[in-house]
Amino acid sequence: MSKSLNQRLQSLNLMAEAIPEYLDILSKVGITEETSEELKDLKSEIEKLNSEQEKLKKELKLKTEELNSKIAKADSFYSENKKLIKIKVDQINWVAFGIDDKR
Repeated sequence: MSKSLNQRLQSLNLMAEAIPEYLDILSKVGITEETSEELKDLKSEIEKLNSEQEKLKKELKLKTEELNSKIAKADSFYSENKKLIKIKVDQINWVAFGIDDKR
């Protein structure tokens, strides 16, 4: 099972914090103080991007609601006008209004 974002961030943080305490052992395999700083930077970048993404999700949700509202209004407006046109205009001319009803 894959880790959640919070679990990943916590793991990055724990590793970054523990590295300096074990540098004498870890330096032998190429892990340095810079490694710890890189982990902290990555964590910070991920948190920033996640925050931006959450903001965009909220904006998308609001835009979707706005769009759906306008579509519903347009459907209602179209339907009402279609009824009026069908009452006043001969059936053979309905196609000029985009109406393809048979009756």
